[in-house]
Amino acid sequence: MGVVFDMKKSVRIGTGAIVAGFIMFGGAATAQAGLMEDALNCIQSGDYDKNLDTEEYIAACTSVIEAGGPGLQAEGVIGNPDLVPTYMQRFHYFRGTHYKDNENWADALDDLNESINLDDAHADSYFQRAWVHHHLGNGAEAKADYKKAAELDPGDDNYKKFAKEYDY
Repeated sequence: MGVVFDMKKSVRIGTGAIVAGFIMFGGAATAQAGLMEDALNCIQSGDYDKNLDTEEYIAACTSVIEAGGPGLQAEGVIGNPDLVPTYMQRFHYFRGTHYKDNENWADALDDLNESINLDDAHADSYFQRAWVHHHLGNGAEAKADYKKAAELDPGDDNYKKFAKEYDY
């Protein structure tokens, strides 16, 4: 019996599992080294310190986003076409969080919106977007996103705290 790997579930439990998905099912042996490295740098940025600065992580994420699903498949980075939306969601999510870290609020909002468009059940995309809305002066939108994050992941105390206490 083979290993069953549920990518939708793994995306919700963290980047370690999605990295395993790249390695197990992404065709790492045939991928163009640069694009594969960019993909891994993009999704690992939240978990690993590779001594890259935020701009380098943004560039890595941009490289794979610009390649798009067909490009990533052609290079062997994503082997299963059904997983393209899942990976693209994560690339937008991570690039959005790096833009947020650089206080590039407009680009952060664009990427986090796209992340939510691709997976409207990803609680941390709403949480990160709430932070961006706050800094843009969009208090009502921030409050709504904090509440949505808490609704999607009621076990996260941080989400619950912000949903309850946020007052712009």
